[in-house]
Amino acid sequence: MKNKLCWLLVAVIVFDFGISIFGQPSSYWHNPQTADEGNPVFRWFMYQGAFCYLAFILAYLVGVLALVTRLPRPAAVITGLVFLLSHYFAGSTWLSYHFHLGMGGPIIYALVLSIALIMILQSGDPKVCFRATTDQGEK
Repeated sequence: MKNKLCWLLVAVIVFDFGISIFGQPSSYWHNPQTADEGNPVFRWFMYQGAFCYLAFILAYLVGVLALVTRLPRPAAVITGLVFLLSHYFAGSTWLSYHFHLGMGGPIIYALVLSIALIMILQSGDPKVCFRATTDQGEK
């Protein structure tokens, strides 16, 4: 797969949003105001209902990918890691607290994420997600 790092970033973000939806109380589906979400921005979209939240997720993913793929490589790597680690943390909190997996859930998640990252880095050119630059720094 050509854009392996981007796909890993997408997978971590989708896992975070997916586990957020999966972890909602049953009351959420008929009363979105009962949403259980720690991030105030994401919570606001959840309060608007599942359709609005899913539309927001799609727009958010497109925006993150557009940002990461258009930034110069060093800034893109830093930005991509910020999003990846932030969503890893958010997903881990669901695993640990809501699903009562303690530290085991986040540790296993970190192991899977680390293995995927190492496999990507060892498989060839991981920078295909980012804009190429010449030696003079031109895009």
